[in-house]
Amino acid sequence: MRMMFSTMLIMALLLNAYPIVRASGGDEFNPSIYQNQTLIDRPVAIEIDDDGNMYIANYGNHQIVKLDSHGNLLTQWGGLGSGNGQFNYPSGVAIDSNANVYVVDRENHRIQKFDADGTYLTEWGRRGANDGEFRNPANIEIDRNTDIAYVTDRDNHRVQKFDLNGQFLGKWGGYGNGDGEFNRPYGVAIDDSGIVYITESENHRVQKFDADGTYISQWGSQGVGNGQFMYPFDIAIDNSGYVYVPDAQNNRVQKFDLNGNYISQWGSAGNGSGQFPNSIAIDRDGNVYVTEANNPRIQKFDPDGDYLGGWPRSAPSITPQIESFDRNEAGIHYRDITVTLEANDHVLSGILNGSTTLIEGSDYLRVGNMVTITKEYLATLSIGQSVLTFDFSTGPQLPLTIDISNSTPIPGAPHLQPAIAGDEQVSLTWSPVDDATSYNIYQSISLL
Repeated sequence: MRMMFSTMLIMALLLNAYPIVRASGGDEFNPSIYQNQTLIDRPVAIEIDDDGNMYIANYGNHQIVKLDSHGNLLTQWGGLGSGNGQFNYPSGVAIDSNANVYVVDRENHRIQKFDADGTYLTEWGRRGANDGEFRNPANIEIDRNTDIAYVTDRDNHRVQKFDLNGQFLGKWGGYGNGDGEFNRPYGVAIDDSGIVYITESENHRVQKFDADGTYISQWGSQGVGNGQFMYPFDIAIDNSGYVYVPDAQNNRVQKFDLNGNYISQWGSAGNGSGQFPNSIAIDRDGNVYVTEANNPRIQKFDPDGDYLGGWPRSAPSITPQIESFDRNEAGIHYRDITVTLEANDHVLSGILNGSTTLIEGSDYLRVGNMVTITKEYLATLSIGQSVLTFDFSTGPQLPLTIDISNSTPIPGAPHLQPAIAGDEQVSLTWSPVDDATSYNIYQSISLL
């Protein structure tokens, strides 16, 4: 069964107070920067390709950012403007079966088409109400079975359909709250049978149509109960036939079957994990990606809403970063060294001593976020300063500096009585040896 994806956007409502923090500086907003200078600046739409790469539409800097499945920057393109490859509020992203990328350029009232690396290919649309024209288009989705693109033409209160070169194929809708009418259509998703699902921000509902726009059914109303919505801006369908709707002002995602029967929900207001939302996409494994413009980030969940991780990730840290170890087994500093590791969703790939990798289970132990370097391993280190490096598959390396000492008393030279002639005795003298713990005297006897 093919995978369906959807994207959406969120914006400040004209008649209803849903604040979006401005990205113009000051104390209101700080863009979030991940390693390699990936910028997530008011993300308002997301799409996932077949390789798990993320395409993020940033309203804050009018760019498309492409990240791999680990959140590493692959490429980015755009910038404020009306030229080819420039954007004025990119608000929706879709990907066709050839990996071409389609971007809704809202305030330029057009759709732009790119290859997977961001090379400009073509565009269509302009401001207006005629066929193929737009007034602040919100989102786009592509039916990969038919190669038809569906665009929610928000302020014309309609849905338009096109081929992948922008040729107009049809439309439906009109302003209102009746069956098949719209009040600001936003999100669009397509199931495996080609059925089209549209969310409406102002009518607080989901409507369901066939591919030609014939009305089938609807669900939802304004409210906070199960199956109700407060500005549902996006919608996505997974490969198991479940529908996910980010319920923006209720700070949750709701999950339904294809007939609109409520199944579950997750999320709450705040900036911790599982709290959000504004746009949504599904990868081929059924994982759910949600963006937040007010908390400029992306969160990843399994289909049941269990948190799996997010971007941008805070850098990992260890506490403490400096320790001491005494090789004297009788000393108080002859002990395991334990540090607290805050991985922040980064994966610890190993601990290094120079080019040597420590062995987990003997050289160190890890339980939860506690990492213990064993005293047996520490006792093998040379006196002086040793640096162990916590190495992550993504993110920076973290050094743990350990001062190695040895307070074991050095035995003095033995005091021997002078040898007594004829009693097979001999006098030995030597100076104490640094770092010595004992002395052994060996006798070699030759038999003639």
